[in-house]
Amino acid sequence: MSLTISDERILRRLGRVFWLGAGALVALGLTFALVSWVNGRSVEMMLATQQIGRIAREARALTIDRETGIRGYLLSKQPESLAPELAARRPLNAKLDSLVKLTASDPSMMDRAKAIQSAVGRWERGWAVPVLQTGTLEARDNLAGKELFDSIRAALDSFLASQQRLFDRRVAAVNFIQNFSKVAIALELILILAILIWLRKRTVKQATMLMEHQTTLEEQAMELEAQAADIEERSQALQETQSLLDFVMNTSPVGVALFDSGHRLVMVNTAVSAISGVPTGHVGKTIGDFVSEDITDVIDPLIEGVLKTREPAVNVPVTGSNRVDPTRERHFLWSFFPVLLPGRQNGVGGVILETTQYRQLEEQLLQAQKMEAVGRLAGGVAHDFNNMLTAILSYGDLLLGELPESSPSRADVQEMVKAAEKASDLTRQLLAFSRQQVLRPSRVDLNATIDGLSKMMKRVTSNNIELITRLDRSLWPVTADPGEVERVLTNLVLNSRDAMPHGGRLIIETSNADIDEEYARTHADVVPGKYAMIAVTDTGEGMTREVRERLFEPFFTTKQKGKGTGLGLSSVYGIVKQSGGFVWVYSEPGRGTTFKIYLPRSDSLDRPRIATPSRNTRVGPETILIVEDDDNVRQVASRVLKSNGYRVLEACNGSEALALFQTGEHTLDLVVTDIIMPGMSGAEFAEQLRARKPDARILFTSGYTGDVAIRENMLHDGEAFLEKPFTPNALLTKARELLGTHQQ
Repeated sequence: MSLTISDERILRRLGRVFWLGAGALVALGLTFALVSWVNGRSVEMMLATQQIGRIAREARALTIDRETGIRGYLLSKQPESLAPELAARRPLNAKLDSLVKLTASDPSMMDRAKAIQSAVGRWERGWAVPVLQTGTLEARDNLAGKELFDSIRAALDSFLASQQRLFDRRVAAVNFIQNFSKVAIALELILILAILIWLRKRTVKQATMLMEHQTTLEEQAMELEAQAADIEERSQALQETQSLLDFVMNTSPVGVALFDSGHRLVMVNTAVSAISGVPTGHVGKTIGDFVSEDITDVIDPLIEGVLKTREPAVNVPVTGSNRVDPTRERHFLWSFFPVLLPGRQNGVGGVILETTQYRQLEEQLLQAQKMEAVGRLAGGVAHDFNNMLTAILSYGDLLLGELPESSPSRADVQEMVKAAEKASDLTRQLLAFSRQQVLRPSRVDLNATIDGLSKMMKRVTSNNIELITRLDRSLWPVTADPGEVERVLTNLVLNSRDAMPHGGRLIIETSNADIDEEYARTHADVVPGKYAMIAVTDTGEGMTREVRERLFEPFFTTKQKGKGTGLGLSSVYGIVKQSGGFVWVYSEPGRGTTFKIYLPRSDSLDRPRIATPSRNTRVGPETILIVEDDDNVRQVASRVLKSNGYRVLEACNGSEALALFQTGEHTLDLVVTDIIMPGMSGAEFAEQLRARKPDARILFTSGYTGDVAIRENMLHDGEAFLEKPFTPNALLTKARELLGTHQQ
């Protein structure tokens, strides 16, 4: 097809456009290549400067390690103290050699590197080697060594400062080149656009060749629009996903952090901010800037290990505090895993789960288990000891009854009985701690109890102690033993008094407390419900954590020898626990102490008591069966009853007693049985005896109340309980009461 003049003109113009555009593109490409080359060289020089600075800092740290190791060895004389010096010696020489090689292109910096190497050599020859050979340090040697080491440190600091300045200049140069390249490319693009616009104005608008391509361009434009719409839709979905991820990260209670290869924080979520105590400013800093050394000593090696091995470290327990509240110890589980940061830089991801609450609950549970174990041991010891005390007191009373008033031995026997009674008080306190004493629960108004004890509390406290009561007059009643409640209050008041030798304030408060499930989950051995609370607060010396952990152990005391038995607070613990309540202590050294006693609310009226019949002093000749596995107790009880006219039968366990009853040869008016015996217990024997003789009179005895059947409010009619150790008069009185009831 032949071309018209118009077509040839269009082709010539299009040819000019092509060559002008090609020239502009070549110019643009050359500009970009030149700028890229200059920028690459600048970056290489900047990285080289950065590497030299890093090696210089490492050399400085190794120099300090060597000097510290030598001085530690001189102070401790322990070869292990030289470990830092030995570990740093060879790496230091390698670092100094590297500095000399890397600065070869800069004569002034190479001279400085050689000067540092020379200074280290003078320090080794002039101080380090002689000191290590002699193992001693004279004052002048110490001064000389310090001057040599200071010269090394000054040279390194000067070298680092110069490298930093050089680094800053090269960074500025890179930034300038990058900005210049952007401006140059932009200008060239503008120039190309201007040329194209200028040529377009001179091109025939309706050129045949352009028209032929118009349809194709429109189709391509439609495809591009569809692709753009698809990209926009995907971008919107990606933004929504990113927003959701940001929301989850910032609302998660689990801390998440990213670390770079220098252990610096790259990203943290709000949970990490809460853990550190600092809301912002984490990025670019290390974790050591926010937490105690106890944490960093564990975390830094783990991060370094993940960076080197690319293997995760999972659920590592860490204990420490943050720098905002260094007094609060917290517990965490840290997990680390390798990640790839932007720029394909190796990094480490960290997940932090705070377990402080769980650890506290675990400690509370372990403490409760320990107290339970100690309580069982104390109860068992008290049971056996009460059997021995029963024999001692009974034989002592019998001996006093036989000795004339003028006998010189009478005073000795009386002292023996007094000592046994004191020992009985100790066993009673042990039983209180082990929750195995006999309680006589009734409806108690704690406010009335405190009002009734106010005079006594003022009398036992010194004049320089101010007694303050703040009682909630709407306080709920509780079900407890009134005498034991008074004992708890008295022990707490005396404990507070002793904690304030120089005076202070003693505050007794009452209030209602509704313990919910959330509180019970975080406090071991606490049952949700309604409680009446008594708080006893003093402004005394307070207690350390170690003292608080052992506070309720039997015989543990911080008082001087002879000032206390160490059973007061342990009995408080046992009485409250046996009454269905719990005790919490809040104390810090120098800030006083608060004991909080929680007793369960009582919604019922007083429980009916078994009526105690009037005492009948008539004795004998009824038949009494004694069931007791302890020979001493059984023999002395038999002797006491026989000497007062009773017929006495003996059995050493429940099985033997039941066999004796089943013979039918004896009519039993009363059975005196111990509760805890090997084989068939006293409670099991009594149950079988009631089935065969419903009107049987039974007197239970025990050194502790491990079996609920002997609690007074659960005894059957015609039955009673006598606590060991008992005296002959107590045994006779109780037996007479039951036998008198039988005759009425």
